[in-house]
Amino acid sequence: MKRIIFLWLLFTYLFVLSTRGQILNIDRSDTSNYTRKTKISLNFSTGLEIDKQKITLYDATNTAEALWQQYKELFILSASYRFTYNGPDDILNAGYIHIRYRHNYKNKIQPEPFFQYQWDNNRGIIFRTLAGANIRYNFTKGDNFNFNA
Repeated sequence: MKRIIFLWLLFTYLFVLSTRGQILNIDRSDTSNYTRKTKISLNFSTGLEIDKQKITLYDATNTAEALWQQYKELFILSASYRFTYNGPDDILNAGYIHIRYRHNYKNKIQPEPFFQYQWDNNRGIIFRTLAGANIRYNFTKGDNFNFNA
């Protein structure tokens, strides 16, 4: 069984080297023990910066994250929206919505299927949808610390 997992990881790694994609840092994991009671956590943040020079420049970043955990099931929803404009010109208009699922998320090796919708109007990505799966390896986990790849 370990040999099959190793060969699968090797194949996946070589396949990833030949493809191109974007990696988002959206990892929200819990180091506490499994619990049958449902745990939901929400995180919202927003920021606005206004610079007054010849033209007023507005720059804002908004993020939202939701984590739903019940026993060995973990769902993560992450979203971000950022814009920068200076009146008539839209300099940056980008964001994403990302959904990830983990089953038995404390195992050493686990699959992580995901779905992502993303846009970046000024860089030519009107919209892009991605769907796939990652393989996650837990190097170490403690009461207050996890190290994963």
